[in-house]
Amino acid sequence: MLTHKQSCRRWAFTALALGLFVAVGTAAAQTAPEKKGGAYGGSTYGGSTYGAAAPAPAPAPAPAPAPVATEPEPAYEPMAVEEKSVIERWGLTMALGGGVEGFTNNGDTGTNTGGNWDVRVGIGTKQLFGFEASYIGSAQSIDAIGLDTDAYLVGNGLQGALRMNLITGYGIDFFALGGLAWRHYELTNESFNTSDVLDTDDVLEVPLGGGMQWVYQGFLMDARAEYRFTSYGDLFANDVNTNDNMDRWGVQANIGYQF
Repeated sequence: MLTHKQSCRRWAFTALALGLFVAVGTAAAQTAPEKKGGAYGGSTYGGSTYGAAAPAPAPAPAPAPAPVATEPEPAYEPMAVEEKSVIERWGLTMALGGGVEGFTNNGDTGTNTGGNWDVRVGIGTKQLFGFEASYIGSAQSIDAIGLDTDAYLVGNGLQGALRMNLITGYGIDFFALGGLAWRHYELTNESFNTSDVLDTDDVLEVPLGGGMQWVYQGFLMDARAEYRFTSYGDLFANDVNTNDNMDRWGVQANIGYQF
């Protein structure tokens, strides 16, 4: 049988063992790591994650494109438009030349086909309509009873004509013309004249004709043909009241310059 003293020791020992157990259990409960679910399926103990792969690193940003070297745009100055003068827009020509011509009834007049010449100024050769002013001349031999056989019939006059340029701008231009002319006829190189041919006469002419003109860098050549209707001619009748048929034809070539 346990004595009272032994019984007290047993209870004291039991109480001490129970107290140690309780203290150890409390400390273990306070230091055990907290278990948490990881963001990627693992478990976290004390701040560290176990049982899952670490997340993939974010892709590196694409490098910025290298700057492209660009040349500065050249500065453009507005093109200066040269204003043409009136002469350059309209066209001004100066020409001279010659050819052959005669009366349409040489047999009745006793004349032969002779030569002609002219000096001409024209304006408007680059437009649809233009104008020509000319000095005209002619010379031809003449035979008549009572007239010196060395005699020549010479004509000099002035002419103005409206010119219609049918085709222009292609190097070769085609034109038609019509106008009025005055011609003064005179017998020359004669020592006597007892014929029916007057020494002088003045005639009104209406020239109609056409031709073509070639221009290269200002230099021009033209060729034309004309028919001239006449009035107030009485050279061959020896009578101022008679109107002779003194119509003329002619062809000629000219050279000159176009401004």
